[in-house]
Amino acid sequence: MGKGRPELLGGAPCKDNAFYRAVAVIAAILVVLLFVGAWFRGNYTAYEIVGNSMQNTLDEGDWVYGRRGVKAERGDIVILDVSARPQFAADTIIKRLIAVEGDSVKCENGKIYLRTAGGENFEQLTEPYAVGFCKDFPVCEVGKGEIFVLGDNRAPSHDSSEEGALRAKEIVAVVPPWSVTYKGAIGGWENFLTNLRTFFRGARA
Repeated sequence: MGKGRPELLGGAPCKDNAFYRAVAVIAAILVVLLFVGAWFRGNYTAYEIVGNSMQNTLDEGDWVYGRRGVKAERGDIVILDVSARPQFAADTIIKRLIAVEGDSVKCENGKIYLRTAGGENFEQLTEPYAVGFCKDFPVCEVGKGEIFVLGDNRAPSHDSSEEGALRAKEIVAVVPPWSVTYKGAIGGWENFLTNLRTFFRGARA
């Protein structure tokens, strides 16, 4: 009978320990996910594409994430707040950054030429992302605190080719390349979240 007691008491703690360890691991994973999610939402904003000025890089209805608080470089896709510019008929636009402060840019025969700050000659840009041809425009010298942006779909895009240089401070986010690559997955996730929010708002009503 003395031998039986340890057997009755033994084993159960092992099972309990395994259970609690599993619970602890799951809880730790959830905490990490919550922190990562909070950090992500604190640094990135989701944007739905409206219009066709960025085709075929981004089509209407696509979703991308824009990183806030980072410096944009030539070639980046950027989100701009143009709410102070009624000629754009939108508060936010998405374009590609072509030239920065000190650069000079022009379009001849539908092709974009850039002279970087401190450079001597214009060089034609290699733009595998561009669709169609831009309307020709004379040399635009990008001044202090300014930028020059174009849509990838050149013909219908309302951008610096018509409005001239914009202000660098109007950039509110930079779209990282991975966000464009996974735009389909991002769109599915953001649409799911939108439907989820709509469902719960309806349930509360």
